[in-house]
Amino acid sequence: MGDKGTFFADVTGDGKADAIVVNVVNNQGVTVRRSDGNKFLPNERWTDIGYMGSGGHGSLVKGSGNPVYLIQGNLRRHVPDPETFNFMGINWGDVQSISDDHLNGIGLGVSLPSRKNGALVHGSDGKVYLMENGQRRHIPNPETFNAMGLNWGAIQYVSDSDLNAIPLGNPLPSQKVNERPSYTYKESDYLNALYQDTVSNRVSSDYDYAHKNFYAIDSADGDADRNLYALVGGEVIEAKNGKEVNSKYWGYNGTVAIYNKELDKTFIYWHLAEGSINESLKGKTIASGDPIGKEGNTGASYGAHTHVEVHNGRAYVNMSNPSAPKSPANSGRLYIPNVFQDAVRKGLVKLYQ
Repeated sequence: MGDKGTFFADVTGDGKADAIVVNVVNNQGVTVRRSDGNKFLPNERWTDIGYMGSGGHGSLVKGSGNPVYLIQGNLRRHVPDPETFNFMGINWGDVQSISDDHLNGIGLGVSLPSRKNGALVHGSDGKVYLMENGQRRHIPNPETFNAMGLNWGAIQYVSDSDLNAIPLGNPLPSQKVNERPSYTYKESDYLNALYQDTVSNRVSSDYDYAHKNFYAIDSADGDADRNLYALVGGEVIEAKNGKEVNSKYWGYNGTVAIYNKELDKTFIYWHLAEGSINESLKGKTIASGDPIGKEGNTGASYGAHTHVEVHNGRAYVNMSNPSAPKSPANSGRLYIPNVFQDAVRKGLVKLYQ
């Protein structure tokens, strides 16, 4: 007939005594009736449950589905993604498959905080951290958060104990709202920032070495308003209306020149439409995206367009005497794509959105 009997032990590691029923009659073998603290649950085959060991804490379990749980205390906590699993140094080979009934009999705790790159977490002190390579990196201020294009709604609150269990990395550098540290120059961004629209703006001429190689850019507005806007802000060191003249002499160029202290560079805009420049701007400070006049055909120009060039330092530009205009030598022109790219990365350009 065989031996049989009932014994009690904590089979599942949840701190509750479970009934182990040994019954070899008719080869029924060993079954377990787990306890939920109030009653014993129906019989389950020992081989379906699997023995979790004596404490249970730190065990890894899964049911018939994909989710994996870490046992902490008497609760199972979902491991939210493979990155978290790996960054915690957990061994996939330690995951035990158990019956769904057994799994559901273990109390469900809060999910573990994700350590996936890009995850956002904060504890009781309100500091927000960005997960990167298994570490939490402090985001120093809301401006940096917004500049990085992060989502406030994606921040996960975690307990301080969970937060402190994540290795602390270096804090992220502070950024301005418009900073884009990894930005790469696009001609369309340059044109759209200059005209603050996207209406068929184009580079209009490459007639000499400087223009072919972007040490100066001639462009044309694609719509009728012909409005021009400052690529970067700074001190207006020249604001002088020009004239459309048959002689095509550059001393009559309608000119705006702006010195940006942070870049230590002077941006010069030429050929602005006659009467469109507010000459009282000279000596004042304006911001990126502020209007500076309208595109025109003044001075040495053969068709409406805007000429832009950039020079190092605070250049001397004085167009008050058309017979003796003062402007930096052409040899000092800078490669505009690099200058524009640097300005965008530093948050100094109002890109058209």
